[in-house]
Amino acid sequence: MEQLRCFIAIGLPDEVKAGFKDLQAQLKSGGQGSIKWVDPYSIHLTLKFLGGVDAAKIPPITAAMEEATQGIAPFSLKVEGLGAFPNLRRVQVVWVGLISWSTSSSALNPTWRGWVLPRRRGASAPI
Repeated sequence: MEQLRCFIAIGLPDEVKAGFKDLQAQLKSGGQGSIKWVDPYSIHLTLKFLGGVDAAKIPPITAAMEEATQGIAPFSLKVEGLGAFPNLRRVQVVWVGLISWSTSSSALNPTWRGWVLPRRRGASAPI
């Protein structure tokens, strides 16, 4: 079976992505030559990394996520802070902190947590 690297994520508005593009330009001017920069317009908020998923399981996962998001109104997030992994001297990942999450966004969590995907060693685990 074909395995796809999958995650459940929230797309971000274009104005937020434009802000990330500006931030990325500022960080690039800092001289960290070893960083592999990604297209700021592909940046998203990952809710859950699923790992390798059989391609055949994508349609039911997609249907579950569509069902889980029915009736959920748009919500606001507030970002603040900036950091890097593993540290600021050896940057591999740049992160932006999330400090608030509106109550309507929490409605997503219980619905999609019930889906079960195989773990790498053959056992089952809830998402």
